[in-house]
Amino acid sequence: MSNVSFKPAKHLAGVAIWLALGCSSPRPSWASVWKGGEPYLRPISDPFAWAATQFLDSPDATVEAARLESFEADIDHDGVGELFITSATTAGNAGGSYLAFRKEGRAFFYIGQIGLSRDVFRVLPLGEDHRPRLLVYERLSGMEGTLAVFTNDGRTFRIVLSETIRGGDSGTDEGRRKFAEAFGLKGN
Repeated sequence: MSNVSFKPAKHLAGVAIWLALGCSSPRPSWASVWKGGEPYLRPISDPFAWAATQFLDSPDATVEAARLESFEADIDHDGVGELFITSATTAGNAGGSYLAFRKEGRAFFYIGQIGLSRDVFRVLPLGEDHRPRLLVYERLSGMEGTLAVFTNDGRTFRIVLSETIRGGDSGTDEGRRKFAEAFGLKGN
């Protein structure tokens, strides 16, 4: 025989309090924190809320707290810009980490993370494999940085070509020339 007894009156009082506090409402619409490693393949209805959750590593994150910034760039040349979102809380002098999304109808799909500065990146023509390509400059110091070509397979960005150049103020004439050819700007 068990010492556990069921007392309906106390149980019903607990349920009544639970309902009165609103605990029966549906779960909030945030996405759980996703950790990289595997591609995130599910549709995302609100990429800003999803990005805030990822950048602040919290399912309770808000877009305001994450201080999100965004821009669009049509990297796959289909006439619809992909959405790039970063958080000012994680950005540095050389740029920041951007989460990228492709829009399909009303849903968005996460297509990868890439580190860049919006001022020194360029969308390239599609590669021979018909995948999007981006040219990105990653500033390493006031003197040098890396020019890198990234490709995207719809799930992740990968470097396919890179070269370190001395394109900054203290760099070389050759490095500044390569930088200017790549982006139409003067050194970094």
